[in-house]
Amino acid sequence: MNLKDLVIDYEYAVKLKELGFKQKSLFWHVFYKNNPESKTIIMNPYSDSDVENISAFTSDELLEILPKFIEFKENFYNLEIDCVGRRNLENFCIKYNYQIYENFNYLDNEDFRDKKFSNALAKMLIYLIENGYYKIGE
Repeated sequence: MNLKDLVIDYEYAVKLKELGFKQKSLFWHVFYKNNPESKTIIMNPYSDSDVENISAFTSDELLEILPKFIEFKENFYNLEIDCVGRRNLENFCIKYNYQIYENFNYLDNEDFRDKKFSNALAKMLIYLIENGYYKIGE
């Protein structure tokens, strides 16, 4: 398996950084500021001032960060992880739900899907931050 398959894509890493998320991870997206196309993924960030380092979180790191449940309108929404798709369970699906009897209710009727588990988790984390369900630093 390629390292880029284990970490979130660059676009989600940038979004989390822009939202103020702490830059601390096992892997890093790294590129030279004068050549943004020079992106690579490494284990230890460079300390060179010509280099931009952005946390490339793994799915394990994001699972530790995401809340296991969210309390909203007197209900507890639990983190749910599924594999979905018509053929070969082709996407990971991340959502928060609570169940009343046989009815499932999803937080804001949102779920986030991606072929990469880490990206699906990152999309959910970004949504939670942008919508006030997750406060950075708490």
